[in-house]
Formats: sequence, structure tokens, C-alpha cells
Amino acid sequence: MFVWLLAACTSATSTADTVAWAGWVYTDGQTVEEAKITDGAVTVWPEPPAADGQIAAAQPYPDYPGYWSADVPPSTPVNVRITAPNTRPTVWAGDTPAADGSWFSGALFGASDRWLEDVFDALLVNGDEWVAVPLRGDVLVLGQPVNDEVLCEDLLVDGVHPSCWRVGDDGAPEAVQTGPVTWFAASAAPGAVELQLGASVETWYADGGDVVMAWYLSEAE
Repeated sequence: MFVWLLAACTSATSTADTVAWAGWVYTDGQTVEEAKITDGAVTVWPEPPAADGQIAAAQPYPDYPGYWSADVPPSTPVNVRITAPNTRPTVWAGDTPAADGSWFSGALFGASDRWLEDVFDALLVNGDEWVAVPLRGDVLVLGQPVNDEVLCEDLLVDGVHPSCWRVGDDGAPEAVQTGPVTWFAASAAPGAVELQLGASVETWYADGGDVVMAWYLSEAE
């Protein structure tokens, strides 16, 4: 259901029970030097989450700030939580690689309020209203499928259909309730946030004020 966009990694080393998972982490999806996250934290939570189960990623190379690495169990569903100055705590979900690996540059990032406003403004909706969701202590869920085969009517966030938009070939956005989706968004209560796509289910564990990134969705099989 989710594609983590993994690439082979030869520089990281694993142990007998873990694999090394690494890559650059940015702000707002930008892959430029100034957007690299060098302050803050990147935390991996194997599912189901436990208080003592968090794995803190580190920046192992002083000459490469913003490059994070964690030793994680292989082929395991996880949440990844990114915290950094001037960004909302941002939560991703997916599976760790079966062997040492890295995510593609830009695949994981922290979302700022300005970036969120820009996304919603581009969809011709009031960005302030959606950015207010985490400000009031709820969880903002923002989704982007990997292709146009995900249908709005097949999506449920905590049992409720999200708001959906489709962006045409001309770049013009349109709010939709059925058919292919380019973006979708929802407000959720803190805790386990469940997204259902057909028969597939993905879960994020989010605190109030977090942004859940439901990206890299593919059609249910």
C-alpha cells in the first residue's frame, strides 16, 4: 500500500539483528543544502509502538550534517517522527528495508506551517483553516497518492472520508468526492490514526499538533 522509495546503501553497517537505514532529511521536501535538518530528532517506532521501543536516529558523519541513520529491525512496519525547529512534528509510516538501505533524497521531510499553507492555497482552499488543525491540538493528515488509481470514495481516515482534490493536466485543482485523487486531507484525534484504502490499512501514532504524511499511497490490491 505504501512505497518507501528505497535505494541500495553500501556505506551503512548493520548488526545481526538489525539493518542500517539512512538518508538525508529535509524541510518541506526541498533537496537543497539550506533545507537539511541538522537540529532536532528523527525517531523510528516499530509497530506496535512501545514506550521503550523507540529508536533514535543519529547523524554519524560530522562532514555530512543532515544525513541521518538508524539501526532498525528488517522488514518491519514503522512510524518515523521528525522534529526540528520551524517545522511541525511530522509522522510518516512504512516498512524498513530487508537489508541495509537508504531512502531516496527528499522522501522524508518535516513540514512547516508555511509549506502547508502553500499546499492548500495551491488547491484554492483556505490554508489557514487547515494549518489551524494542529494548532488546536488535533492531528492534520495530508495525503498524496503515488498514482491516479487511488479513488476518493475508497479512502477513510478514522472511518470518515477525507477532503479530496484532483489536479488536472492544466494544473487546475478541483474538489472531488469520487474518482482519482491528487491530494487529500483530514483532521484526526491524537492517538492511533488509521487510514483505510480498500482492504489495506495503515496506522500512524500521532500526538496532538502532529502532521501525518499519508504519502506514497498506491491502489489497494
